[in-house]
Amino acid sequence: MTQTARLAAPLIESGQIDKATTHNEALTIFDLGICAAVDGYLVETPPPSPAVGICFVPGASPTGAWSGHGAALACYTAGGWRFIAPVDGLTALVKASG
Repeated sequence: MTQTARLAAPLIESGQIDKATTHNEALTIFDLGICAAVDGYLVETPPPSPAVGICFVPGASPTGAWSGHGAALACYTAGGWRFIAPVDGLTALVKASG
């Protein structure tokens, strides 16, 4: 499957049968990554009972569900944790400090 260059959102392929799934996944990634606001920055451990919509930037050595996703944008969705790899220009507002 091909993806966008920066946020790795899936692209609909020519002749693809289930276009809605690909489109909805792309919208989810855009919803999380565009104008991102995070509840914690450089946090190493995911919260035990996250609410849908909560986002963090994991630290360098995250554990649990965040393992291997250091410095990414980690957001909890109805489908579980979603990650957006850091790219030049991706910014996020830390809610607590503005």
